[in-house]
Amino acid sequence: WSHTTTADPAISMSFSDLTADLTHDPADDSGPGLLPSPAATLASDTRGYVDYLDGYGRWVGAGLSPPASAVYIRRWAVEPLGSDPDNILVFRVIAMPRMGDVISPDATRLVTIEARK
Repeated sequence: WSHTTTADPAISMSFSDLTADLTHDPADDSGPGLLPSPAATLASDTRGYVDYLDGYGRWVGAGLSPPASAVYIRRWAVEPLGSDPDNILVFRVIAMPRMGDVISPDATRLVTIEARK
């Protein structure tokens, strides 16, 4: 999610993704990147933090309303790790059968962290 460039060995600069929109396939540069997400992105469909998949797990759309072909809803949240917010991000993802805004007991949850390299 970030990288370091060194044009001069004495100078090092880090860059983070501030524009990727992962709700499109392929992703484009019209989104929030890895900025912290709004508070309720896992609890309800939030623009920029939700997309929809068909029964085979293929991307079928994004936005606040699932297309008719959507079988699964995938929501995610991005937040800095409290003990090292400048260098580590926490990613939380929920993928669940489409049931409106209700988080299904059959939801799959993933939590991972990424450190700046």
